[in-house]
Amino acid sequence: TPTDPDRTFSDDPLRMMRAIRFAAQLGFTIEEKTWQGIVNNAHRISIITQERITEELNKMILAPIPSVGFDLLYKAGLLKLIFPQLVELAGAEYKDGHGHKDNFYHTLQVLDNLSKNTTDLWLRWAAILHDIAKPATKRFEKGHGWTFHGHEVVGGRMVSKIFTKLKLPLHEKMRLVRISRIRMITFFSSPNKFQIKTWFTSQLKMSSSKCFKKINFRSRFKLSSSLGS
Repeated sequence: TPTDPDRTFSDDPLRMMRAIRFAAQLGFTIEEKTWQGIVNNAHRISIITQERITEELNKMILAPIPSVGFDLLYKAGLLKLIFPQLVELAGAEYKDGHGHKDNFYHTLQVLDNLSKNTTDLWLRWAAILHDIAKPATKRFEKGHGWTFHGHEVVGGRMVSKIFTKLKLPLHEKMRLVRISRIRMITFFSSPNKFQIKTWFTSQLKMSSSKCFKKINFRSRFKLSSSLGS
């Protein structure tokens, strides 16, 4: 930064997100004093309007490797202020010898894998939100380990709240809710394209062209999830 980082980021806290986005997009490392200025002023992000924050967040999601920006937001203490539901995925818990993966970094890996196949912002959002309800549904069952029963259903409801809070478009919100429902139904079986098309047209009232677009997305998303497991 041209002046003292603390003053720079205090004057316009959105610069913190921009600095992280540029680092993610261009692949450079944030200088130590600049990074400390971001950490020191993370709390100042609360004075920025939600629309400006979300605009920067969307640009970060569209980066070639989105996980870089999200990891920096997380480590700087910004992510817990602008997207606390995602931060709640962080950490692995162990009990009676049973552990579960760190769903935060798993989500970032799924996002990166999917991003190799699509630049569609909303499909990338679907990757970010695909496990968002796991903290709310996490249970330990003796003899079985950790379970997350119903997280897809709860996640569908959480999408609406998150989109409202982040001031994201409502018509895209419905698209993600539908994707959440599709994932819940299809990931536990191996239906053929005809069966999926029938489900789409009967339950979601989609045209054939949209059906097959979603089918292709499901294939990419399932592969991304498996690569990120």
